[in-house]
Amino acid sequence: MDSKTFLRLKEKAEKALEDALKEDKVDEDIKDLLSFINACEDLFTTSSCSGRVVIIEVPFPGAKPGARFLGKWHGKVDKEKVLRALRSSREGFLFFMVHPPIIHVVARDPEIAEKMVKAGLSSGFKNSGMRAFKGKILVELRSTERLDVPIGKDGELMVSEDYLELLCEIANLMIEKGKRKIDILRKNMERFYRNACK
Repeated sequence: MDSKTFLRLKEKAEKALEDALKEDKVDEDIKDLLSFINACEDLFTTSSCSGRVVIIEVPFPGAKPGARFLGKWHGKVDKEKVLRALRSSREGFLFFMVHPPIIHVVARDPEIAEKMVKAGLSSGFKNSGMRAFKGKILVELRSTERLDVPIGKDGELMVSEDYLELLCEIANLMIEKGKRKIDILRKNMERFYRNACK
C-alpha cells in the first residue's frame, strides 16, 4: 500500500476511534493500548475488544443471521445478570459464551506487521497472525480464552442454576486472565516499537 493511501486510511480509522471514545463505545481496558498503537506512525487499529461474556440466541448452532444478543458484559458476570438476560429469550438455541481479547491492527508493511504478531505471541495472544485484505496488511491478535456452552432452547433454561454459577465463575477467571494479557501486550509493544511511536 502506498504511503498516501495508508495515511488516509489511518486518519479515517483514528477519527472513527475518536468518535467511539466520545460515545463511550470503547472497552475501558484497551483504551491505553489502542492509543499507544495509533501513536505509531506505521500502525492503526480497527475494531477491537477486550474480551466479553455473552448470552446469545441463535436459530441453530453456528448461525449468524437471526442471532440475538440477550446479554453482553466486558467485565464480571453473575448468575442474576444471566437470568435477567434470559428473560428476553424467545425461540432458538441459547448459548453462554466467553470471547477472548482481540485486537485488529493495520500495518504499513509486512515487516512491521511481523513485529506486531511477535509482540502478540510473546504476550499470550496465541491465535495471532496477519493476512492481506483489500490491499491492507491486517494483523489479528487473538487470545485463547474462549468458551461456548449450550444452556437452553426456546426460552427454557436446561441447566441448573448451580451450573450457571459455575459457568460465571469460570467466565470471570477467563476474562481476568485476558485482561492481564492486554497489560502484558502493552508492555511488549513498547519494547518492540520503542523508536517507532511518539
